[in-house]
Amino acid sequence: GYYPFKSGIKVSDLISSSEGITYKAFTGIGHLYRLKDDLTYEIKSFELGNILSDTSYEDNFTLNEFDQIIIFNKDSFINEETIIISGMVNSPNSFEFRDRMTIEDLVLLSNGIRMEADLEKVEIERMNLNSTADSSGYVEIIALSYPKDKNFILKAFDRVHFRKLSGFKFQETIEIKGEVKFPGVYSLTGNSDRISDLITRAGGTTDQAYLESSKIERVEGDLGLLLLDLKKVIRNNNSKSNFILKPGDVITIPKVNDIVTIKGAIGFKFINGENDVINSPFHKGKRANYYIKTYGGGYDKKAAKRNVYVVGSNGLVRDSKFFGLIKPEVHKGDKIMVNYKPVKEKKEKKEKLNWNDFIENTTLKITGIATLWILLNKVNL
Repeated sequence: GYYPFKSGIKVSDLISSSEGITYKAFTGIGHLYRLKDDLTYEIKSFELGNILSDTSYEDNFTLNEFDQIIIFNKDSFINEETIIISGMVNSPNSFEFRDRMTIEDLVLLSNGIRMEADLEKVEIERMNLNSTADSSGYVEIIALSYPKDKNFILKAFDRVHFRKLSGFKFQETIEIKGEVKFPGVYSLTGNSDRISDLITRAGGTTDQAYLESSKIERVEGDLGLLLLDLKKVIRNNNSKSNFILKPGDVITIPKVNDIVTIKGAIGFKFINGENDVINSPFHKGKRANYYIKTYGGGYDKKAAKRNVYVVGSNGLVRDSKFFGLIKPEVHKGDKIMVNYKPVKEKKEKKEKLNWNDFIENTTLKITGIATLWILLNKVNL
C-alpha cells in the first residue's frame, strides 16, 4: 500500500509499518525503485532476511520521497510441475506432479487402462535438459511395458502414453440370409474375410439354394447392390466375385424360383390387373423372345423390339445382341424387360399462306407509301 513519507525512514521501518511480511514472502532479495531527476527509476537490491534480523545492516537503505519497495512472493519462483497421461486410458488428463509418483499411481488417477491398450507399448516422453537440440533434441523416449514396469518412478513434465493394439477393432458384423444351413449375423474375424469364408462358417448352402440369384447389399460408401455370381465363388475361391466382406454387408441366397417375369411393352400387359406384368413358368434354354411370344402375347405396337434385356435376381443385366436381333438368355427367377419406343415430339404445322390476305396487305402498304410521297412533294413546292 501507500504510506506517508517521513524523513529518515528506512526499509525496515516501512516494513514494520505494514505489519511485517507474510509467510509467502521471499526473504532473499527485495527491490527498491527510486525516482531519479530525469523522472526514470533505478533499482537498488537489498537482502531482506539480513535487514529483518539486523536493522543496522548496510542494505537497510534510508528512503526518499516516492520510493517503492517490492517484496517478492516465493511461490512466483516455483514452476508448476505437471504430468500427463494419454492414449488408451479411461480418463486421459494432466495431473499435478508429486515426488516419487509411479506409472501405477498415474494409471489409478486416470481411472484405469482400456481393454484395447497395448500393454507392451507404453512410452514415456521425458524432458532431458542435458541433451542438445542439435543431436537428439531435448526429449528422451523411454519404452516400457505394463504392469511389468508399474513401479517406474516418474519425473515432472513426463508424458505417459498407452498405445492402441495394432489393428484392434471391436466386433463388426455382417449378415447372411436365405439358403444356408445357419443363416444369421456373424462377426468379421479380420480385414480379409471373404464370401467363401462366411458360407463355410454358415454351414454351406442348402439343396434349395439358387446360387445364380444371390446378391450382396453393401452399406459402406452407400454402394448398395453389388453384382454377385455366387456359383463361381462356390466353384473357385479365387473368383473375382469372392469379395472381401465389409461391416454391414448383407448376403441373400434365395430359394430356387421357377418363375420368369415379363414386363413392359407386351401384348397381354393388362391380364395381371392394371400392371403390364406377366409371370410364366421357366423353360430351360429358351431366350427372351420365346417368353414374349408364348406368354406375353407378342410385342406391343409401341415396343422397342431391339431394346429387350433381362435382369437377374442378383442384379446382373443381360442385353440383346447383334443389333437387338439375338435376345438374351433367360434363367430361373429372371425378369424380362421390354421397353417402349421413345415418344417423338410432334412438330407444329405451319399455317398455309393465304394469298388473298397477302395481296390485300401488300396493296395497302404500297398505297400508303405513294400517298406519303405525294404529300412530301407538295410541301417542297
